Amino acid sequence: MKTRCLLLAAGALALFACGPGQEALFKEKIARQALACLHPRAEFDSAGEVRSEADGTFTGTIYWHGRTLGKASFTKVRVKKGDSAATVTVVEDNALLPALAESCQIPLESS
Repeated sequence: MKTRCLLLAAGALALFACGPGQEALFKEKIARQALACLHPRAEFDSAGEVRSEADGTFTGTIYWHGRTLGKASFTKVRVKKGDSAATVTVVEDNALLPALAESCQIPLESS
């Protein structure tokens, strides 16, 4: 029982250390710019479902709709964070038209 509690506490600590920072980075700095690169004629709706994969790598989902048809779509991406830029790669895309690129470089500004 004690081991189980320690494992749960360690998991919660890892989520706290990685998850929220990655989620904020994705929602505030990466998602809109990635959508503009991948689907330039799309209107951003929201971003979410951020999941840590490895050190500096995570996935996230961008929800959007097309300007012409207004069809709701999503694009799931993998983000590899570097020192000055993040590489965003398409994992899954349900759009009628494919993304213009499979990956994009998103500059990360120092704050």
